Amino acid sequence: LFDYRILTLANLIDLGLQINGHRWNLVTPLLPYLGALYDTTTIWTLSENEQYLNSSIISLNPIHPQAKGSGFSWRVYDIMASNACLVCEYSSDLITLTQNHVDIPMFKTPWEARELVKELLKDDSARKQIVSASQKFIDFYGRWIHRFSEIERILNISIINQDKKGQIVYLKDDVAFKNLL
Repeated sequence: LFDYRILTLANLIDLGLQINGHRWNLVTPLLPYLGALYDTTTIWTLSENEQYLNSSIISLNPIHPQAKGSGFSWRVYDIMASNACLVCEYSSDLITLTQNHVDIPMFKTPWEARELVKELLKDDSARKQIVSASQKFIDFYGRWIHRFSEIERILNISIINQDKKGQIVYLKDDVAFKNLL
């Protein structure tokens, strides 16, 4: 079964497409011109992920065939929190979740994806408005502190250490973790 996401990406090659992520380089034998755009830089840390997303103008999210039409990648929130403008394949769940907060540009076909990206590349003001609304949505609804507070309320237990609120504590040594993979 042909993965429609590949066709969507192939339609954006001339618009400055760069691909990063797990296993996209597997398309190289089928579509070498698409595989050549695959960035092999590994991203391990939160700061590397932030740097990568914040350096993007637009971040495309083609949906896995199993989630077609409703679900969306957990990476959507990462993109919405960044300086990149999310352009997502149609997701009724994402529309419901973000309605009255941000109108995420969505596509149903590879051609629609191309047209949306072209429009956003031309209209920097519209792109920045979407990014700003996305960031506000994430700040208000998508941070873990909101989920933790909700869990505390439901379970009637304290799980947030107020003395360390706002700090990141690494549970694994990055070097040791890298060696496992």
